[in-house]
Amino acid sequence: MTVRGPCSIGSVHYGNNVDFNAADQPFCCGEQFGRNCLSMSKKKLKVITERCVGCRICELACSMSHFNGAFNYRNGLIRVESNRDFGLNKSIKNIDRPHICIQCDPAPCIEICPVDAFDMNEQLHISIVDQENCIGCEQCINECPYDVMTLCRENEEAKALKCDLCGGEPRCVLYCPVGALVYE
Repeated sequence: MTVRGPCSIGSVHYGNNVDFNAADQPFCCGEQFGRNCLSMSKKKLKVITERCVGCRICELACSMSHFNGAFNYRNGLIRVESNRDFGLNKSIKNIDRPHICIQCDPAPCIEICPVDAFDMNEQLHISIVDQENCIGCEQCINECPYDVMTLCRENEEAKALKCDLCGGEPRCVLYCPVGALVYE
């Protein structure tokens, strides 16, 4: 199966933004990653949808990493959508699909923020929430088209969170048992 969609420089590729051939080799902009593709000048978090089995270990690993070892699917900054519509004449392909922050450009979460609480992590080339400036208004969370931001209520103040790639070593990739998540 080949899925084609838009690709933009600086975005994180997933699902319909990446082409896959039968051998699960990722493609971008019609070119194999690493060959003539400007958006591959930096490492990106990618999903190989066909490999996902819906175990949700990625959600737990993310939660564990960001919430002091707490295992809670709702706290993960990655979401696994499950489509359990089985039956005769129904496709069973892609019944589970991880959703990750794709670093939208322009980013609705950044544009809606009333206090400019987003910074660019120059090392990882991603936008992150500045916890010092975030006022916890939840506007960015409501505006995220992929539902991959959450509100951290660990302290007395609530603060927005979005994927920070675990500082360059994404736990979701490390713990995915089937290789559906890659960071390269």
